[in-house]
Parts: sequence; structure tokens; C-alpha cells
Amino acid sequence: GLDGSVLFAPVTCKEGCAVIRILKDRMREEAGIPTLVIDCDAVDPSVASEEEIKGKLEGFFETLESR
Repeated sequence: GLDGSVLFAPVTCKEGCAVIRILKDRMREEAGIPTLVIDCDAVDPSVASEEEIKGKLEGFFETLESR
């Protein structure tokens, strides 16, 4: 089975972000799969720094391990 998922949401694409949020909700509601969504921008690293992303990933993985 799937323990969890990580999705990257490009903040410059509103439609893409909306689809990712819907996917996250459906995965949780229908399959119980926790999902981390990381807002990002391929051109503007100030949206999410490398340290922020690492911190979010570490926290998410810790949460998955405690399940």
C-alpha cells in the first residue's frame, strides 16, 4: 500500500493548485492516504526555500513513521 504522498503545487498555476488540492482531499477521504502539499515556484525560490521544504518533508515523514 501507499503510506503517503507528496505533491508540489506551482503557485503560479491556479488551476494546477486547485487540482492538487482536490487530489489531496480525495486521497485522504477515499483511501486514507495522508498527503503533503508543498507550494513552490520553479522560477522564484523565495516562495519556498530549500530549508522550508526540507523541514516540511522531515515533519511529514516523522508523522508517517508514528502511524
